[in-house]
Amino acid sequence: MKRIFIIVGLIIILLLPIFSLSCTANIPASLGQQFTLPVNRTAEITGESFLIRFVGVTSDSRCPTGVYCVWAGQAKCQLRITYQSSTETLEVTISSNMGLVMVYHQYTIRATLDPYPQANQQIKSDEYSLKMTITLD
Repeated sequence: MKRIFIIVGLIIILLLPIFSLSCTANIPASLGQQFTLPVNRTAEITGESFLIRFVGVTSDSRCPTGVYCVWAGQAKCQLRITYQSSTETLEVTISSNMGLVMVYHQYTIRATLDPYPQANQQIKSDEYSLKMTITLD
C-alpha cells in the first residue's frame, strides 16, 4: 500500500508542470480600463462574452528613436478574438503615431505596442506587449 502512495505521488509530481503550463489563466480586464496584454496571452473582458489573444507581431517597421526616418512606420500584429463562441484571427496595423483604433462588433479596441524600437537594438518576439483599452459603444 505504501508503494502505491509513493508511485501516485511521483506521477503527480511529474505531471504537475504539464498541467500548470496548459492552464495559464486569462488576464481579467474591464471595459474602459487600460490593461497590458503580453504575447501569447489572452484577456477576458469581465461580464462580456469577449476574449482577445495577442498572438504576436508579424512585422515591425516603426522608426526607431534616435533615427531620422522619412516614414514613421507601422507594426502588424495578429489578434485572436473570441466573441459569443465564434473565434477569428485578425491581422491589425498599429501606426507609430496613432496606435490602433478599430471597431469589432459593438466594441472599440484601442492599442499601442511596446516596447518602442530603439536604434541598434533588436526586440525579441516574446518581449512585445499591447497596452489596450476596450470600450462598448
